[in-house]
Amino acid sequence: SGKSTLLPALLAADGYEDIVVTQPRRLACNAVSDRVNSTIGRISGWAVAGARSKNDCNTLVMYLTDGLLKEYLQYNEDKLISKVADCVRGKVFFIDEVHERSVNIDLCLAFLAKLL
Repeated sequence: SGKSTLLPALLAADGYEDIVVTQPRRLACNAVSDRVNSTIGRISGWAVAGARSKNDCNTLVMYLTDGLLKEYLQYNEDKLISKVADCVRGKVFFIDEVHERSVNIDLCLAFLAKLL
């Protein structure tokens, strides 16, 4: 239905930047990013613990594992708060597969709620 691929691309086309989409598994980050890049254009990158795509710095949509986002939110909270406050339109966070209810997903939601 396009929740992981089409919706972030539509937001990027509408002018949003810094769109972060989480995936619960490492392989899904790579596969979904490749799918978006092959169908829509080179707008996405991916990062998992220990590896990342070559073009991840110049992308509008970034696919991460929920564990990596949790680590980023947990240990870089001050930087993220100032970055979000300085943005006019802000960051967009998609926490995908939230129905799977893992500890990482629950912590991501808690950290994001704290930021809001």
